[in-house]
Amino acid sequence: MTNAADLIRAVARIHGLPDGPLSEPGWPGVVNEVNIVGSGTDRYVLRIPRGRGRAEEFAVEAWCAERAREHAVPTADVVGVGVVNAVAYCVQRFVAGASGETVRSAEVWRTLGRYARIINAIPLDDAPDALFSRFGRDLPAAWRAHLDYNVDSFDDADPLIELGVYDRAVQSRVKAVVESLRYHSFEFGLSHGDLALRNLLVDPGRPPVLIDWGSAATGPVPHTDLLNLLRNHEELDNPRDDELTFFSEGYGVDLDALRPQLDAMQTLSAIDLVRWARDHRPDLLDQTIAAARERVTAPSQRR
Repeated sequence: MTNAADLIRAVARIHGLPDGPLSEPGWPGVVNEVNIVGSGTDRYVLRIPRGRGRAEEFAVEAWCAERAREHAVPTADVVGVGVVNAVAYCVQRFVAGASGETVRSAEVWRTLGRYARIINAIPLDDAPDALFSRFGRDLPAAWRAHLDYNVDSFDDADPLIELGVYDRAVQSRVKAVVESLRYHSFEFGLSHGDLALRNLLVDPGRPPVLIDWGSAATGPVPHTDLLNLLRNHEELDNPRDDELTFFSEGYGVDLDALRPQLDAMQTLSAIDLVRWARDHRPDLLDQTIAAARERVTAPSQRR
């Protein structure tokens, strides 16, 4: 195979997809090259990574989508995932509909909240290992290990002091914020990881369809999804304050009651990202340092 079109046609043959035509959607992917195979009602979305790899990630996405459908969360049907000529791919049935951004309403956000609650409760017994963190499949134990790693890193040799994230006078306060999470009880489960209206396809006469499982994760619920929503709220004002309330109503959770935990978890996430970037992605170190420095100086962290 000498080009993407040849590879796409090879995948189409493997899965019995229509011979053609090939077309690009109106929403080109950033991580993946996205193509539509077929026409009319017989269309499929074929995703190929712009770089190498992603076979493991596609397998996780497929597992999440299949389990979501089994639990009555509408999502695109996965036709198959695999590797052709050392290139990973994922094929899903095309779903027609407008982006939720075009019809944003209280009910759409409540629907996302209801979907999140269902997803959080999906059993994980046969989930791929790649869906879990380096701390293992036992989610309560993994969470404790994650906290212990970060709390124990606030020592005299803490590299975040030299990196300028905080000074020694602030270190003990930040440590106390992170350590406070040890004294909260959490539930654990699966999270979609990117609950946003752009990932909801809306078509009159049917329930909205949730797509894009590329950010799926396991951990505390509903906190993992709420943290992503709060990040989008702070950076993009999307969701707005009232939309966060609608989501919480759909989920059935008191967002105000969770705010102290979520504030501490935002600090933990910012600090943990710096430690990760220092060890694994030095190209991202400057931006993670800036974000962490802003976080530890936020008014909510100075109490």
